Amino acid sequence: KFICRSHKRVKHHMLYLNQEIWGQYRAAIQDHDNEYKFKNPFLKRLLCAIKDKNSTGMDLAYAIRDVLACVEVAENIYGDLVIEDVRLTDNICEQVGISRNPSSGGMKLKEKLLEANKPVYQKVQRRIIKKLPLDPMLAQAFKNSPITDYNGDGQRQVIRNILSSSEDSVIFVQLPTGCGKTLAIHALSLVTQPNQLILVIVPTVGLGIEQGKRAKEILVQANMDHGGSYVWHSNINDTERQNIRQRMSSGTQRILFCSPAVAITSLRSQLFELSQKRLLGSIFIDEAHLIDSWGAEFRPEFQLLAALIRSLKFYQKNIRLILMSATFSQSTWDILKKLFKSSSPFLTINGGFLRPEIQFQIEKTDNETEHEKRILECLHHLPRPIILYSVQIEDAEYWYSKLRSIGFGRVGLFHGDTSIVQRDELINNWKHNQLDIMIATSAFGVGMDKSDVHSVLHTAVPENIDRFYQEAGRGGRDGAACLSWLIYYEKQLDVAQSLSQNKLISIEKGYERWVQMHKSAIYEKNNQFSISISSLVPHLNIKSGHNLAWNIRTLLLMERSGLIHLYYEPKIDAKADLTDEEKELINESYKDRIYIDILKDDHLQFSRWQTDVENQRKFEQKSQYQQFNQLKNWLYNPTQPLCHFIQQYYKLDGYLPEYSCGGCPGCRKTKHDIYTPTLGLSTYQGHLKSPFFSELNYIYYHETHVISSRSKELYIHDWKVWIIQLLKQKKIGAIRASRETLNLLARIQNVPFWSGLEFDDEAIGVSE
Repeated sequence: KFICRSHKRVKHHMLYLNQEIWGQYRAAIQDHDNEYKFKNPFLKRLLCAIKDKNSTGMDLAYAIRDVLACVEVAENIYGDLVIEDVRLTDNICEQVGISRNPSSGGMKLKEKLLEANKPVYQKVQRRIIKKLPLDPMLAQAFKNSPITDYNGDGQRQVIRNILSSSEDSVIFVQLPTGCGKTLAIHALSLVTQPNQLILVIVPTVGLGIEQGKRAKEILVQANMDHGGSYVWHSNINDTERQNIRQRMSSGTQRILFCSPAVAITSLRSQLFELSQKRLLGSIFIDEAHLIDSWGAEFRPEFQLLAALIRSLKFYQKNIRLILMSATFSQSTWDILKKLFKSSSPFLTINGGFLRPEIQFQIEKTDNETEHEKRILECLHHLPRPIILYSVQIEDAEYWYSKLRSIGFGRVGLFHGDTSIVQRDELINNWKHNQLDIMIATSAFGVGMDKSDVHSVLHTAVPENIDRFYQEAGRGGRDGAACLSWLIYYEKQLDVAQSLSQNKLISIEKGYERWVQMHKSAIYEKNNQFSISISSLVPHLNIKSGHNLAWNIRTLLLMERSGLIHLYYEPKIDAKADLTDEEKELINESYKDRIYIDILKDDHLQFSRWQTDVENQRKFEQKSQYQQFNQLKNWLYNPTQPLCHFIQQYYKLDGYLPEYSCGGCPGCRKTKHDIYTPTLGLSTYQGHLKSPFFSELNYIYYHETHVISSRSKELYIHDWKVWIIQLLKQKKIGAIRASRETLNLLARIQNVPFWSGLEFDDEAIGVSE
């Protein structure tokens, strides 16, 4: 039953504007003090726009418009905002909807604020998550950092499970954006063996750089920083690469972030060296849902990760694997379980809930002309910063040119063809408020930790509901109200349907590529051999990244069809007397080869492709079409509450994510108000439970009076002897006691991680 309680809840405001702040702000502007620190993001953004030499009058006017909107929704605020700037003409102010008092120069809004926008300007806090105290051992590890609590039960259970799991476990983690999946990486780095590497595979360079900086901050606070870089990407210099390799070999690197492509190529041989020396501790795959969508299409190295990790585990069984995402669909969940199937303990932790921050608006227009008009009208009203999403590169480029021609200067363009150097610059400018609008395709935003995005505008229909929800979720990461708009016209559905069909190679072309790759085979034994993944089909004569990607897609489709099994091998040591050029040739040849285990002897018969491979292609295409159809059906019937639709879509193994709704067309139609309860209260887990003691022994300390604090400390000092033994022998994984006692036990050192449970906490599946 749907119950609306939002009218009974007290609104929580973040960084709410008051008279004192407003007085300080006006004074800062008059004194041209752009360095003055204001927490309210709208106030901060206007100061950045004034200072930014690239700001146009239009940029400045919209930044002013947002600040005036904050003043309008605040209570008991007085005092005019006066800004004298040559870029700010009367014509621009008129266009943006700002009036200026002829005598005082004070600015006011000419238009009434849209009701949907008011909570955004008020910074109404919509994500309310119950904070829980850190386990004693972690509280001790993070004592020099600002981290004092778990962000909800989901984060607590994720970290407890990871730190308590056996070293060869495979762990699936679903936690919503903003709940702190990254803390699991940091926690593991502080409490596990320091000489074992934690490898974190991230989908984008920007995310790797950002995560590397955060890891460094944590390790500096814990006095564990090695002084160098924690991320490997194409822009680091040769010296730093060499330093990272040396630290990996010596066991002092501790954490390293990289892309799938780097793990598969540049670092592959060294990862095998580490596994052979038992120096590879854990592998995290962040945004793991992309292995399904990106891995089957334009980033095939994502799915090659499964082959790499299987191969590494052959040499070092005790490598912990953690796959993390905010949004696993059931189909992706099932595919990943199949790809990473293992005889190791298998754990799943699902702490999902619907995003309560986002208010959804959907609008269908009659044609392309009306569509463009409505997009521009919507841009006029939306609070900054904004991400404007297109599904095709040419559309993104069109909107970039269009907005620049209108007069916007603080606009970025980010898509699949954007160079790494440009991406780094755009991400940096976006993070530091040098851009107000980012025009992008799906290549932008994955895992991007910019918390104050207030608006996401889709100018076209994405290929499925998952991509739409993912991209809409780039707003409101700070937990405050944000807006999501989708404005489209009918013909865009055809483009979305076309895009929904991943680039699955035809069996004719795939068979041709396989025959050619097979010619490069170097046999090891029986049905096992290595091949060159850069082999050229007869009509090509130049090796390219495009050809390589299609070869990998072909191999992955064959593996999913059950024809072959892919794996890797360590690099054979080169002879000492070889020249540098000869060593480089050997190195390039190693990167180019992958090993094949033949599962069906007639793999070179086209008839086998016509059955097994074609059946797999049809199955995957049908699944892709169904996902597109789900989005299409909802667009045709938006009165169906999107919140209920999304909740069903992200149901995993029968468990629904916790329910909330920041406002969707269906709920508004049925007069249901916004519903944002306290979240992060329940977590679904699937794992093998540790055996409990076969018998319990109770020991009572008889006291005729209340035990003093000093007596408690003495008791615990005695108990530590046998508690340490129980922890080291892994006979227990948790201690249940009062918070006072747990804090005293936190001083125990050099033992495996243990969870500190209070008396009313639920059991977590480990011996206590």
